[in-house]
Amino acid sequence: MTSKIYKDIYYQLGMIEEAAKRSSICKSHNMIGTSILIILGSDGKCKVKVIDFARSYKLEDGEGKHNFKYITNMKFLPNLSFRKNIGKI
Repeated sequence: MTSKIYKDIYYQLGMIEEAAKRSSICKSHNMIGTSILIILGSDGKCKVKVIDFARSYKLEDGEGKHNFKYITNMKFLPNLSFRKNIGKI
């Protein structure tokens, strides 16, 4: 069951990354303070959600697009310990 959870988390992180790249909101807002919430159920199911949008704000013209760091940093999440386990599955 553990290997399925690793795969699900990895897959859902990828889906969030792809959605963020296409999102007009992510392109026009600074996502300060957002978090990734990983929910693991006792039934072996998991959900990955982006939360904590309270401090996000619309970018002004000429202001840097910090969200690309946000999206780029999401790519490193699978490099945590469960990334090693995915390769063994």
